Amino acid sequence: MKRQHVVGQVLGLAGLLLAACGGGATTAAPTVEVPIIAATATATALPVGADTPWKNLGLGGHLLFSLGEQGIHYLDLATAEARVIFALPEGAWLTAVSASAGGQSLALAYAPPPAEGEVQLGYTAIYELPGECLTRGTPCTPDDLTPLVERVDPHEAYFSPLWAPDGQYLYFAHFTPSDNAGGSSFTYTMERLPMAADPNGGAASATGAAEVILNDGLWPALSADGTQLVYVYSDPRDYTNSLNLAAADGADVRQLTAPKDFTAVDAPLFTLDGQTVIFSAVGEGPAAAVLSRPFAWLDALTGATAAEAAPPPAPPALPPAHSVPSDWWSIPVGGGSPRRLSNRLDTGMFGDLAPDGRYMAYISASGLYVLPVTGGEPVKLLDVSGSGSLEWLP
Repeated sequence: MKRQHVVGQVLGLAGLLLAACGGGATTAAPTVEVPIIAATATATALPVGADTPWKNLGLGGHLLFSLGEQGIHYLDLATAEARVIFALPEGAWLTAVSASAGGQSLALAYAPPPAEGEVQLGYTAIYELPGECLTRGTPCTPDDLTPLVERVDPHEAYFSPLWAPDGQYLYFAHFTPSDNAGGSSFTYTMERLPMAADPNGGAASATGAAEVILNDGLWPALSADGTQLVYVYSDPRDYTNSLNLAAADGADVRQLTAPKDFTAVDAPLFTLDGQTVIFSAVGEGPAAAVLSRPFAWLDALTGATAAEAAPPPAPPALPPAHSVPSDWWSIPVGGGSPRRLSNRLDTGMFGDLAPDGRYMAYISASGLYVLPVTGGEPVKLLDVSGSGSLEWLP
């Protein structure tokens, strides 16, 4: 994969620069290596034959996944057909997609192409596509988009859209620049927008204004019954992060992993019974030593050197674990020790469970895989490369 050095504003993957945002324009920021996603028209499925491990797994349903500027893809696990369902125009950017129950609506974190002569900085808003994009013969286009949550400040961003299982809310994270001279130069909030399905089968629509349910929260995931919320808590004081649990409305917050347990965590999801959280993490777990200063791990892994950050901060749409070698772990929601599920040291991992709960599928920088929820060796489904999101639909 091609790589380049980027300082300050980073397209889409600016979660790596959280440390740069902490003290305003004069704060030193690491220079980091950011993957450049190669634009391709399609993702090609591996063949399914009698001797193919994929076929022997008995997988069913469909995988909906985004790949940055490569758009949104849809994979039929029964036929191995992979196709693009939303094609981005040149200069646009996409970080995530989520389908409502029944597939009537798709919510996107999307940034249209910038004006001529300007640079795409990845400040995404939330848009909606009709569910018919899943079955339409040709890819949907920006003409099919409807704005759901629009940006007001030129440097704010909305990302990580997530439909509640009953379709009554759309969750997302919100990044906002701050003029707090004594603290962080940005803030995060987790919000949810009340939604209602179209009785005629069309796209859902908002029924009110978005409400803030949590501060300093990223990457929401809901249990199958919609009662529990797991998310990444980003501490605005030192930029460490941890997994927190809460009720669906943001109440009753409690910590699931401590900042010292892992260097960084992200991409959480629940098992079907809601009793376990699976997540991506950097590090060897609670027993391993933690580097002494925030983001020293980033410098060590990338060979970064200090550089002056240029305001305004880019939207940290992804937590810092996402572009650093990580693995899948699990932990009971009732507490206990994390258990390692994979040993791949992959990056850009984002997963979801099969409808029957036996397997999880995940996308990463090295491909698209399935992995037993109990752990083991993953099986590759697609040769794709990029950072995005994934959902396993019926």
